[in-house]
Formats: sequence, C-alpha cells, structure tokens
Amino acid sequence: MNKKVSWLLLLLMCIVTVLFPIQSFAHAYVISSNPSENAVLKEPPKQIRIQFSESIQTGFHSITLVNSSGKKVATTSSKIDPHNGSILEVNIKGKVSKDTYTVQWKAISADGHPVQGVIPFNVGTGKGSVQAEAKTSGYVPQADMIILRVLLYISFALFIGIIMFNLLIQQQYSQKMKQRSIKGIWIAWIGMTIAILLDLPLQTTINANVSWLHAFQPSLLIKTLTETSFGIIWLIQLALLVALFGTNYLSTIVRNQFSLKSWMETLIVFIGLLITKSITSHATSSNHEWLGMAMDFLHLLFASIWVGGLIAIFLLSPSNASAPKDEKMWYLHAVQRFSILAFIAVAVIIITGIYGSLAYIPTWYALFHTVYGKTLIVKIVLFFIMLGMGAYHFIKGSRKGRNIRRTVLFEFVVGVLVMVAVSVLTNLPTAMSAPGPFSQTKQVQQHQVTLQVSPNVEGMNEFKVRLKDKNGHRITNVAQVTLKFEHSTMNMNATTMIIPEKSSGVYEKKGLYLNMAGQWKITVHVLTKSLDSYDAQFQAVVGSQ
Repeated sequence: MNKKVSWLLLLLMCIVTVLFPIQSFAHAYVISSNPSENAVLKEPPKQIRIQFSESIQTGFHSITLVNSSGKKVATTSSKIDPHNGSILEVNIKGKVSKDTYTVQWKAISADGHPVQGVIPFNVGTGKGSVQAEAKTSGYVPQADMIILRVLLYISFALFIGIIMFNLLIQQQYSQKMKQRSIKGIWIAWIGMTIAILLDLPLQTTINANVSWLHAFQPSLLIKTLTETSFGIIWLIQLALLVALFGTNYLSTIVRNQFSLKSWMETLIVFIGLLITKSITSHATSSNHEWLGMAMDFLHLLFASIWVGGLIAIFLLSPSNASAPKDEKMWYLHAVQRFSILAFIAVAVIIITGIYGSLAYIPTWYALFHTVYGKTLIVKIVLFFIMLGMGAYHFIKGSRKGRNIRRTVLFEFVVGVLVMVAVSVLTNLPTAMSAPGPFSQTKQVQQHQVTLQVSPNVEGMNEFKVRLKDKNGHRITNVAQVTLKFEHSTMNMNATTMIIPEKSSGVYEKKGLYLNMAGQWKITVHVLTKSLDSYDAQFQAVVGSQ
C-alpha cells in the first residue's frame, strides 16, 4: 500500500469520525417523575414513580421520602416496573401531611455506574415551602478505583508491549533478554489478576455505599454478581484470566519461543479481556453501542501497545556498555521497527480519541467548564507530551549507539499519568450532562435568526430570539414568533409557545418547555405582518444539570 493510499484512508476515517459521532449521556438521568419537581399537590401521593433515560439495573436501587424536618416517611421497597425497565417506583405507607418533601433516589445505570439525586415537591402549600431544584449526581472516582485501574492498564500495557516487542525482534535476541521478557509477561498477568479480583469488592463498595471492611460480606458480593451487569462481565474476565494463564504457560514454558504462531492463542485471549473492558465503557449507553465499543476497544488496545512498547524498550534494553555488539544491534533494529507500529498506534489513538471527544463533549463550554472536559484536556496535554518525547527519542535512538533509556523512562512516567486520567474519565459522568448555554445563528431567506437558550438544562430556561436582515439591521415587520420543541430521540408530543417581543427585533420568554435532557429540535417560526413566514431549525443538546 503506497503512502497516498494510506493517507487517503486515514483522512476518510477522520471524516467518518467527525460526521457520525455517538451522542451519549453515558449515565442514566431522570426524564420524568410523579410527583414532578416542585409540584404542589392538593392530595398526598400514594406512589412515587421515577422514569430514567435508560433501563436501570436490578440491584442497588432505592427511593427514600423525607419531610422538611429530615424525617423519613415509610414506603415499600423500591422496585422496577415489570413492563418498563426504566421506571423505578415505591408505594407510600406512612402519613403524608401538608409539608415540603424530598425524594432521594439511587440507581445503577446500564453502563454499571451509580447515579443518585433528589426531587423536591410540596403537599398543600408546604410548610415553609421554597422552590428547590432536582439534582442528579454520579460517582466520582476515588483513590482506590484509580489505583486499581492504573494497575490494570499498566499490566495490559506491559503484557502486550513485551510480546509485540519480542515478535518484532524475530527471535534475534539473547537468552538473557528472553528470560527478562518472560518474567515481565508473568508479572503483567499477576497485575491483571490482582486488579480484576479486587474489582468485585471495589464495585460492591460503590454500589452499596459501604467501606472496604464491609464490602466482603457474602450477601453484598452475591448481589453485585447476580443483580448487576458488572457481575456477568467480572465472571467472564475471571474465566479469561484462567485461560490466559493456560495459554501463557503454553507459550512461555512449553514452546519457550517468540513467534506469532506460538503466541496466537495468548493474543486472542488477551484481546477478549480488552473487549470486556470496552463492554463496561460509556459507549454501552450510546445510540451506536457497537461502534462506540469498537472505538473504545481500539483506543485501549493501541494505547496499551504504545505504552507497553515503551516499557519493553526500557526494561529490555542492554543494561550496560559491555553488552555484546550483536545484542545492541538487534535491540536498535527492534526499536526502529517498533517506531512504525508506534506511528500506527498514535494514528488510531488520535482517531478514536476524536470520536470519543465528539461523542461525550457537545460544546466548547462543556470542554472547559465540566470535570470531564477538564480531565480530558489534561489527558490530551499529556498525550502530546508523550508524542513529542516519542518523536525525540526515536530520532535520537536511530543514531548508532545512542542510549534512550532515560528518555523512554520519562515518556513512560507521562504514560502512567495518562492512565490515571483515563481511569478518572471512564468513571465520570460525561460532559453531555452540562453542555452550557446554547447560542446559534441560522441564515434563512436573507434573514439572520439567532436562538439563545440559558442555562440550557431540563426544567426552567430563558429563550431569546434575535431577528436581523442580511445587513445586520433588526427586523421590525414581524407579527408573531413561535417556538416549537421536539425531542429527537424520545417519542413525545411536540410543544409550542408564542414568544413575546421585548424590544425591536428581540423576543424573550421563560418556560418549562425542555422537560428532559438529550437532543432537541427547536424550530423558530416567524410570521411577518405581510403574512409571509419562514422557519429556522436548531439542533440543541440539553443538559441534565
């Protein structure tokens, strides 16, 4: 394949990535509830029902009702509607008098991440009633999760990196290098095993909101295994670890050589292990689930190859100047060949990274004003530091006899920091939940129509429309401006509102017209005094917080 064809394919992949991104909120969020947010009820409710944006998992969910004094009101245990897996409900058994109440709920999203929130409402006038906002929050990764995730990702990288590096050497290595390689591979398997085994009690601490001391209770562990999707994935990972032990033993002890044929079974099982990590990613709750998981898998695979190759370069390099000349030459030859694989890995990482960014960060505001966006910025900066250092040490390393161990060590340390950022990102709510204020201008029939929505979240928003002609002058011959709201993915009836004129060419109104997060089509319909009309359509991503 010549260079022109290669660059054409790379460009095509980038275009597809930009044109067909996933739009995923990743964590479940409330789309409706009964009682609704800040509802004022004449009669006490007998039941509480909460509908989420996706089906929730069967374990570790709850609904608690408390009054303005913080006292709990007796309810039945929460249950999922048997006819709709996205609805959580409880029946109220205790007395509900005139007061302000708060519904405290908790559930596990389809992607395995816990979410929780509150929904306030009033009965009667509500004693000391105040307007409060419903809130939704997701799990924020703690030190225990970050440590285990980094251990797992480093083990992935060490395992595949040493194997790929040795395959590139094509058996032209010393016995000492082979022994160090085999030792590194088994250390990587032990690291993977520790991280995955401890993942079960870790997930239990998150789901049940308990400490590590209580996470090993058999009842909680069994509930995590049987009532969440994590349990099935964890058992599959455990089986793959056992299989990997067998294939690893066959490759390192029985065959005791590095060739693609000797390591084929091991590589297949390892790829299966990486796939299980992709199944638990944010992509599982996207509109294009399989495409998203494929992108996550490729991102993880090639990042592991790149970082793992750096580890192998450092660990397997001739340790002193007295090493045999042939060994040094074989090593430099392998580094030069690995640089080609590293280039491919970086290209795939960039493409899949762009895809993920477009999937989970809808606006520039979200990039700079959310924890997810800020963490991604840190990851991108670290990535380009790695890229620059990689280019530096590969150029220097291609010179005969050049020692690149220190440069590679620094790049590897940066790679570990990237893994820390990845560990946080994969467990944070995406930036789709907070896209920020919406503002966009469309050209329609030589008119400029600007729509602004603030704060652009489910619930109360301020809508502003500005009308100008092609010369930028405000349009005054308008009889009426109407907004039409249609959710793009949910089967909901469209709603309309007439927006009054505040000043010449400027129309403003507040209202509860965006009653759930997600993709919305907002149509601005302008009727002129001469009975002409024109429409401007806007696609807005509405946040959940």
